[in-house]
Amino acid sequence: MDENRLNILNSSNRMLSKLQLLSVFFEDELIYKIYLRTQVIHKLFETNPEIDINKLELFHVQFTTSLVDLLRKIKKNNENNVSLVLDEIQLTREMIDKMDDNVLTEQDFKIDRQRQALKVNLSLRKLYQVLSDNSADYPFSKNINAFSLRYGSDFFIT
Repeated sequence: MDENRLNILNSSNRMLSKLQLLSVFFEDELIYKIYLRTQVIHKLFETNPEIDINKLELFHVQFTTSLVDLLRKIKKNNENNVSLVLDEIQLTREMIDKMDDNVLTEQDFKIDRQRQALKVNLSLRKLYQVLSDNSADYPFSKNINAFSLRYGSDFFIT
């Protein structure tokens, strides 16, 4: 076998490998049929040394190379689209997580209600102390207003 024939057959094998990988990637029946027919053509040239091997190279140049290039472009475009969708999903998840962190739950309300009860209790003690000492301090404003400002819009009807 001469060197030119061997080079063309090796090049054809590489082209078949590329086409096979793309047919597996796309999982399309038509692309797989093209791969099989190209493989048959390759075997025909490989088993029959009387046929001009340059025609196999011409076949790949005219048909297979352009098909492989087109499929690669489609694959790259699809991968870019998938990448964009995955990025959008990730951003959406991050936004949902941020929103979940900002949402006040009923459990938060119950815990803060207990804290508020303790603050009001402390304020009553301070008020008693202020009234007993005849002072001018008013201990209720800060403790009462903080709770109602935080939960007023979500839990109380105005």
